[in-house]
Amino acid sequence: MSEQPRRRRRQVIDTPIPEASAQPPEAESAVQAAKREPLQAAERRQEKAAQPLPQRTQLKGKRKKKKKRSKGILIALIALLTVLLLAAAGAFVLLSKPFAYHRAQDALLAGQYQQAAEAFEKLGVYEDSANLMMYCKACAAAENGEYDAAIHTLNLLGSYKDSAMRVVYYSARRAEMQFEQGNADALDIAQEYYKTIPLFMDSDERLQKIPMLRWASGAHMIYRLKQGESLIELTKDDKRKYALLDASGRFIGEYDWDGAVAFYGDDVICVMKDEKCGYMDPTGRVIIEPYWDDVSSFSEGLAFVKKDGKYGYIDTAGNIVVNPQWDDASAFSEGLAAVKKKGKYGYIDTTGRLVIEPQWDHAYSFSDGFAEVKTGNKYGIIDASGNVVSTPQWDSVYSFSEGIARVKRNEKYGYIDTSGHFISTNQWDYAYDFEDGVALVKKDGKYGFIDATGRVIIQPQWDNAYSFSNGFACVKKDNKYGFIDTTGRVVCEPQWDDASNFSDGLALVKQGDKYGFIDTTGRVVIELLWDSAYSFSDGFALVEKDDKYGWIDSKGCIISEPLWDDAGYFCEGLAAVKKDSMCGLINTSGEIVYGFGVINTQ
Repeated sequence: MSEQPRRRRRQVIDTPIPEASAQPPEAESAVQAAKREPLQAAERRQEKAAQPLPQRTQLKGKRKKKKKRSKGILIALIALLTVLLLAAAGAFVLLSKPFAYHRAQDALLAGQYQQAAEAFEKLGVYEDSANLMMYCKACAAAENGEYDAAIHTLNLLGSYKDSAMRVVYYSARRAEMQFEQGNADALDIAQEYYKTIPLFMDSDERLQKIPMLRWASGAHMIYRLKQGESLIELTKDDKRKYALLDASGRFIGEYDWDGAVAFYGDDVICVMKDEKCGYMDPTGRVIIEPYWDDVSSFSEGLAFVKKDGKYGYIDTAGNIVVNPQWDDASAFSEGLAAVKKKGKYGYIDTTGRLVIEPQWDHAYSFSDGFAEVKTGNKYGIIDASGNVVSTPQWDSVYSFSEGIARVKRNEKYGYIDTSGHFISTNQWDYAYDFEDGVALVKKDGKYGFIDATGRVIIQPQWDNAYSFSNGFACVKKDNKYGFIDTTGRVVCEPQWDDASNFSDGLALVKQGDKYGFIDTTGRVVIELLWDSAYSFSDGFALVEKDDKYGWIDSKGCIISEPLWDDAGYFCEGLAAVKKDSMCGLINTSGEIVYGFGVINTQ
């Protein structure tokens, strides 16, 4: 009985598997495939059931072991990968903090305090990041002018780094800021702070600027020199102090003179010490020590000086060219200077040689080769050789202009040429100098014009008039102002309540109580907005609004708002301004370059 089953199992086992057909199966439909799949599954189950039980168990065990071993390997790999990732993360953390720390320090060294503070804050307690964060925050606050906050934070750090020195430095900077805000005593406080840390940061440089800042608080007088330099006068505690600025408004230095005067258009400064006078150049160098009782400006390289009641002349090096010997003296003009001896005036040349004997009660400077002289109450004219061109007969004589001089006698004006001959007899109620070959004259209350021959070219018909300028003259008729050209043609009908001559192609006009500007066609190019205004000069005009002064350009654009109590014209790109009894300088952009807390040191 027992053999039969075995044989049957063998038969099952030994049953050959049909060989795969060498020919490809015919295409089958989806229905056939669906029917075939259950049959194949049943055949596999049958084959599996036909296997001997031990062999089936053995195969199943092998598969379980293999599966378990694979799972173990996978777990090991996952564990290893986790360890590696954790190690990498730890290494990254260990490496990233020093890197971030050094990056933050680089920002600190570069002066990027706010950026450095944020970086140190992210590092937390790493190294000294907490202290560095506070330090950088204090520096950043100081950069923003928040000195109180900066000083408070640095005090918390005590002696960390240079915190203590920065406390002193920022205290000085805070005092400077208080000075700029109007606390005059704060500058002394800043000076004392800087003195304690002269080598820290820019303390020494700022210490040197303290005197400049004192001057920048304002001055009571500003003199302009020939090349654009400025002499500043400041009166404090009844004492005068002086300083020099160059043409750009840069501070040159301060000087302790009893007095100083810069003559307009000159390039030297007269200075006084202990009632003696000398000279200083625009760089502040004393070129002639105070020695003389009185001095003048230089003219043609010489200046007259006074010593013990007598006048002489010196050159720009201080050398005496003409010994003090004259009772009075004047500046050289056209190589001659009028001098006085025993009550009479004559002329000397630049070597001191007397070329025209003293004979006149008074004498004036030469101009165009002629000079006015006076005898008694009458005036005459002489040439450079001393020859009398016109005997003293006139009540008044004026300098030659374009070879013609005005003369007055018996309240009437006329004109004479360089030979003393009349070109227009004394017939005018008033007369003006010739300009561009034309002169303005007045007769019977009306104004007209004559040419250089004395011929009337524009009949006296205007109630008022100005001399020609840029080819046009301002005229008045029936209380209204207009403009005419050199032929007398009216180019702008009298319509304005007030007007002035053209300058820089524009003329100032008034209508009602407001001022503006017109061009040569009579067209308004700058609206009548101002309470007062002045003619253009070098492209700018001074204007007034609500009793304050400012400037506009030729397009009417405001370059400096009217906020000054007083102001002057631009000269070499700078104009003097005054506010609350203090003076300063502004440039053509309207920027303050000196005064009112500003000083140019660059």
